[in-house]
Amino acid sequence: RKKWLLIIGLVLGRLIFLGSFLIRSSGTFLIFLLLYHALFAVQTPILNNFFQTHIGRCRGQAFAVSRMALMSLSIITSLVVGRILDLDPKLYPWLLSVVAFSGTVTYVIFIFLDDLIDYGKRASVSTNESLTEFRSMISNREFLMFETVFMTYGLAFMMMVPAVPLMLLNILNFTFFQMAQATGLYSQLFIMLLLPLAGLIYDRIDVWRLWVASLALLLGYPLLMLAAYYTHMPTFAYASLIFYSLGVTGVMVLWNLGSLRFVGGGDSL
Repeated sequence: RKKWLLIIGLVLGRLIFLGSFLIRSSGTFLIFLLLYHALFAVQTPILNNFFQTHIGRCRGQAFAVSRMALMSLSIITSLVVGRILDLDPKLYPWLLSVVAFSGTVTYVIFIFLDDLIDYGKRASVSTNESLTEFRSMISNREFLMFETVFMTYGLAFMMMVPAVPLMLLNILNFTFFQMAQATGLYSQLFIMLLLPLAGLIYDRIDVWRLWVASLALLLGYPLLMLAAYYTHMPTFAYASLIFYSLGVTGVMVLWNLGSLRFVGGGDSL
């Protein structure tokens, strides 16, 4: 069982936000974000194993439905938080503290999913067996290429994460609510509409074709956002978010389910 990892993720990755009132500098905030995102990785192998064990050929479509439900809540939350921050930006510690409670619900769900997975012999593998499985994984060149491309994309994406909100607020003079509408409502709603199609495509075509198409569409995201920066025209920013939604929909499916294509009938963990 992976409960001990989930408990660590819950305490250090979510409940730590009860201490958001201690945040007085960007450095401290980055530490909180590092813990949040680093321990989020605990969830992925459990989710992958659940899909491998309990979902058959329609994994992409099942993932799309579950993600659409999550994004519906995300849209509502973004709009509410944007409006609150417009009223008083200093309320951010209270808003971050809510992450602790919502995160608790998330981890309880994952603990429940963990109980539904039959780990069998994997629960007692030796160190040598683990090393053998690791060597087998890194000898899969196609999988390594897939992960290398993902890490490169991830690096570029994380560079955009802090830059885009600052540009929308300081260069294009968006309010917090307008930013929430652009990135939290319009963009997320577009992704929701595209997810069933992306899930269907994932179930029917090679992952590399979906990967190439997704990355090609994502090129419009930084290029058009750069145009918005130099022209100060919000139209380019909205167009940029359209390309972001088109590309990231495929990336979202591949990020969560892509590795299952390489493991075949083997162990997704």
